[in-house]
Amino acid sequence: MAKAYHGNNKAASIRPKSPAEILIEAKTLPEDINFIFKIIEAHSHTAFPVKLQPAEGRIGFHTNPDQKDELLNILKNLPRPVKILNNF
Repeated sequence: MAKAYHGNNKAASIRPKSPAEILIEAKTLPEDINFIFKIIEAHSHTAFPVKLQPAEGRIGFHTNPDQKDELLNILKNLPRPVKILNNF
């Protein structure tokens, strides 16, 4: 029987290579990460969420400059605490 794949967290280590891409880093409670990811995934084409350091509650969102303000507005209005770590 094959071993279960648990991932290697490679997507979290990818950093934007062009000005057409932004990584917004945030911090939340570890138990709220899945909830926040489901909300962001429901807003299709807004961002691609990644877990940077999930045990500490650090998450990231790959997005483009056109979607940045919409994503920040969604994060600001979530019913869970989210602190944006980037300076915009």
